[in-house]
Amino acid sequence: MKKLLLSTSVLALSFGMSSAYAMGGAEISVSGNSKWTYTSKSEADKTDGKNGTSFGIGNTVTFDSSLSSDSGLSYGTSLSLTTSGGAVNDDGMKLFVSGDFGEIRTGTGSAGDTFGIDVKGAVDGESGLGNVGDFVGKSADNSISYYTRPINSFKGGLTFTDAGADSEADSSEFGLSFTTDIAGNALTLKYAMVDVSGNGKSGDDATGSSDSSSYGLSYAVSDFTFTLAVNEQTVETVAGANESDVSHIGFGLKFGVSDDLTLGVYSVNGEDKTDNTDFSESAASLTYVVAPGLSTNLAYTDSEDDGTSSSATTAYIKVAF
Repeated sequence: MKKLLLSTSVLALSFGMSSAYAMGGAEISVSGNSKWTYTSKSEADKTDGKNGTSFGIGNTVTFDSSLSSDSGLSYGTSLSLTTSGGAVNDDGMKLFVSGDFGEIRTGTGSAGDTFGIDVKGAVDGESGLGNVGDFVGKSADNSISYYTRPINSFKGGLTFTDAGADSEADSSEFGLSFTTDIAGNALTLKYAMVDVSGNGKSGDDATGSSDSSSYGLSYAVSDFTFTLAVNEQTVETVAGANESDVSHIGFGLKFGVSDDLTLGVYSVNGEDKTDNTDFSESAASLTYVVAPGLSTNLAYTDSEDDGTSSSATTAYIKVAF
């Protein structure tokens, strides 16, 4: 977690860079939001003196700059800063260069993030109680990616992430998507995988390995968007034994009830084959746009993990610019 002084210096630096780019003819944009959230958890989470309710506020600001050359290249940078609990954090930065060859990108964003399917994205504002997250998204700053241009409805990407000089847990990601038209509506098929290498050592510097994959589809019809996904992950210890072998299948549905009101639902069921445990999670949300840049949301999440149930209700007010 970055210190406030450091983050403030980064913010000042970003403004300085923006000014320099502006003199060079760059297109610069600033966007962000501030969101106040209320959460109330179920009785199962009200243990050890916890009352299960909380308030929170988070802020995000993103600086984007881009330039283009006479030869057809587009290039630029992006920096996102977030605040939560009184701390300011670097939430990601990237550099990109694109052209007829495709796009090279460093930093935030990866093939796993781009091509992975996560049905939980259908619901806005949910609290994510269970262990049914997207296994393939890495999005580390210390990565480099290559994305192809669309080729006959196909698009692909590769990402390599270096874990640093003190670790051998480097990772590689691969993703592929195919988009076609069915009855005048877009159908997109996606596949992504992540391989994290281990060093086979023992002791404090030991790192295991993992293999993750995601495949599914997204289909948009009028005001409906339907997603279906299968996610799998196998994690091995340094000795090569399975630490976990998790898979789950889920669907998500997003429906525009009106221009201002959106309904989202998802349901996920899965299992960990290592210890023969089952888990499930479902959620629903309503998001209402009060005015341009002002929205509210109410979401409910229910989760069950190996017979233990929990639930949460969340609500937020968000101002975006």
